Amino acid sequence: MLEWRKQFGTDELYRDGFDYPEHSEVLKHYPHACHKVDKIGRPLFVQLMGKVKPAELLKVTTQDRLERNHVHAWEVLLNDIFPKCSHDSGKQKYSTFTIFDLQGVSLFQFHASRASLQRVSQLDQDNYPEFVGELFLINTPWIFKTIWAMMQPWLGKRTQQKITMLGTDYLEELLKHVDVENLPSFFGGKCTCNEHGGCMNRPWSS
Repeated sequence: MLEWRKQFGTDELYRDGFDYPEHSEVLKHYPHACHKVDKIGRPLFVQLMGKVKPAELLKVTTQDRLERNHVHAWEVLLNDIFPKCSHDSGKQKYSTFTIFDLQGVSLFQFHASRASLQRVSQLDQDNYPEFVGELFLINTPWIFKTIWAMMQPWLGKRTQQKITMLGTDYLEELLKHVDVENLPSFFGGKCTCNEHGGCMNRPWSS
């Protein structure tokens, strides 16, 4: 891992930042955000998997730039967000609470993004293995059984143990972990982040 960090230049990437002018366009085709915190103060990460458009995404950026931005986001999480969450909660926080919304996910979409997903998944497991606390998959469609069978070999057993799969009746379970005021309205919560133009545009620092 240390050798990879040196080769990738993670310290420099965090120190100098990552110039990502296509960010707003990327979000249109790959909606994701670090949004507030869960009930125990962990950063809440949200991703709308059913709205990912692989072909359109690669028209506005490249796989390499996606991965560099992904690593930069991890480094901001480690160096800025976790310490802030730890300070605010009074307890050390070093893992996330993640929600992946699978509404609209199709087998075609999965095949189109499979190579990219596998590369990012491997990168995370090799270099950021213990920072995902809990991962909730909601609105899981019937076709996801097929997709999950293909994804499982990419994921270590410890990662798989952190995953909870829910259908459309997910809200009661999510509210055990996330205050309704912090849960985005499109998941049934009360947060709209109107002042930021929506929850997916909310800067983590706010």
